[in-house]
Amino acid sequence: MFYVGSNDTKTIGRLVRTDFSKAFDCVDHTKAISKLVSLGCRSEILPWIISFISNRTQRVKYEGVISNNINLTCGVPQGTKFGPIIFLALIDDALNVPNCSTWKYVENLSIGEVVNKLSQSRMKNHVQNLVEWSDVNKLKLNPGKCKSMNFNFQRPKVDIPPLRMLDHVLESVSETKLLGVWIQNDLK
Repeated sequence: MFYVGSNDTKTIGRLVRTDFSKAFDCVDHTKAISKLVSLGCRSEILPWIISFISNRTQRVKYEGVISNNINLTCGVPQGTKFGPIIFLALIDDALNVPNCSTWKYVENLSIGEVVNKLSQSRMKNHVQNLVEWSDVNKLKLNPGKCKSMNFNFQRPKVDIPPLRMLDHVLESVSETKLLGVWIQNDLK
């Protein structure tokens, strides 16, 4: 649970909202099936899922010229109800570590932490671990769309250093959307 009380002067909170570039297009079929198996997907359903995501082709039409078909080894059909479920299975094991709250919904992953003002933040490590996890799972984070939000009730304010992702400083925002709900930090 991620909670920082309005009168809690002993804690500092930080939320990072991430963005995966072309999330559904980058779902590796082999990894997705492997994750579904590890999550205990029933063996009777697996052939149907494999059929749903595999043996798909794609071609492009540009200025009246149509390319040859290519076989796709990644991606789940968008606009389906099952595509987001497969993606959630793929990201289920991202950042399952102590002292790090995660929220996963469709293609969104957010990370939160609350630490005592005398404790060291681990958010830098969590972000780096997510970058490494993304590489292993063949997903690309888009640091330009990832945002950081700080909750700092200290008087005087404690300096919270900016976070970096892939050599990009994450923009610090005062409001963001988390699971469809706007969160606003109007602490001045």
